[in-house]
Amino acid sequence: MKPRVSRILSAWLITAATLAAPAAFAQVPPIELDADAGAEDALPLRGTTAAPDGARGGQLFAPSLRRQGDPAAAGTLLRASGAQTRAPIRPTVSEPTVLRFQDPVATLPAPVPAEPLPIVDPDLPPPPLDETPYSPLGLRLGSMTLYATITQSGGYDTNPERAATSPRGDYLSRTQGELRLESDWSRHLATVRLRGGYDAYRRDRDANRPTLDGVANLHIDITRTSRLTLETGLNLASERPGSPDLLAPVVGRPLITDYYGSANITQFVNRLQFRLRGVVGRTLYQDANSRGGGVLSQRDRNLTRFETTLRTSYDVHPGLLPFVEFGADRRLYDRRVGADGLRRSSQGLTGRVGTTFELTRTLVGEASVGYQNRRYDDAGLRRLDGIVADAGLEWSLSPVTTLNLSGASRLGETTVAGASGARTQRIALDIRHDLRRHFTVTGGLAYENTTYGGATLRERSFIGLAGFSYSFSRWLALTGDLRHERNWSTRAGGGYAANLYLLGLRLQN
Repeated sequence: MKPRVSRILSAWLITAATLAAPAAFAQVPPIELDADAGAEDALPLRGTTAAPDGARGGQLFAPSLRRQGDPAAAGTLLRASGAQTRAPIRPTVSEPTVLRFQDPVATLPAPVPAEPLPIVDPDLPPPPLDETPYSPLGLRLGSMTLYATITQSGGYDTNPERAATSPRGDYLSRTQGELRLESDWSRHLATVRLRGGYDAYRRDRDANRPTLDGVANLHIDITRTSRLTLETGLNLASERPGSPDLLAPVVGRPLITDYYGSANITQFVNRLQFRLRGVVGRTLYQDANSRGGGVLSQRDRNLTRFETTLRTSYDVHPGLLPFVEFGADRRLYDRRVGADGLRRSSQGLTGRVGTTFELTRTLVGEASVGYQNRRYDDAGLRRLDGIVADAGLEWSLSPVTTLNLSGASRLGETTVAGASGARTQRIALDIRHDLRRHFTVTGGLAYENTTYGGATLRERSFIGLAGFSYSFSRWLALTGDLRHERNWSTRAGGGYAANLYLLGLRLQN
């Protein structure tokens, strides 16, 4: 009886244990390993024994674990760093255990830095060098950039007065400055340039003279096909004592001031361009001190001029823009009758043909030629007519050599007795060569021929110059200039020769 009861009780216990075991294992949820967790935070997998209290981790066994690309990894024993080992207990389940596995932290890629370091490719060429390491950077003023330059020089002038006979040399100090303002607007454009200087002689104070030249432009794009340009300019120069336009010998250099304002509007119609320009100018002559004493008035030389021109251009192709231009002007003297008893106010008509060009980006410029006829209010002054021309050419012979050629032929005003006006032809050639990026040499030649209509007077002038600029930095440079002037005149006592030597320092920004 007792053995039978024992067998029945044993069978009942085995059955109860068999039914309870799957339910106990089913209550444990699947566990995922967090890649961010350390080895000491690892939890036991389902079907493993928990580590004893105080242990860092237990032995993890996954009977159905297979890593991708490693079929032999099934049943691999995974050990945490520094973990204690115990004998595994295999779960008695009918279905394989499902496990999601992520690589441990040690096998994850390193975090990407916020700003990765640049990769230098040895096959790529090195970055280009700064082509203008000695050029001024300018001063930023909002949407404008200001460039400033000042040069202080000292030297010697062999003929300060430009006298025809018995010249007397003297030492001088020359101060020169330049201001240039440029806009950086998205649509319109504004530029201002002002350049001036002063020559101060040590002994001959009467030869002291200032110079000033300035121009300001404002380009306004009204529409896509129309543009308005406003311009104003100022020029201050001095007249040499031996000038034929002075009615008597003078002491010192009387000043000549010229200023103007202009406006032109340009209209684009397909390839055609129409430009209408108007100019109002004023020329003033300073009274001079006569050698015999007293003051020589020059108010009868002051005049106002009005000019209007119409230019029609056709864009043949980019870089070539031929044009035809017609203009009319009126010159009015402040005094209707001058000191010589003549009425020198006049009116003129001018016609020109020319072109602007840009050839291969190394040859750019503009050239025109035409004919002008001028009629004076006084019947005693015969008409003055002749060829007028203007040319400006910039030729880049090489990246370090630039050639500039300019020429002009004009009909100007004069007060020479018996002359209606002055015909002037001028040609100039300048060259610039960079021996080094910080060492530049320059040279130039200029020739001018002036004849006075109705008179036998004729003057010719020649100027030759050479100079250099040695830059120590963007802000400091050493400069030197050599200038030779020569004048020939058919007037008795006219003509002169002079040499000028200068050495100075230039500061720029």
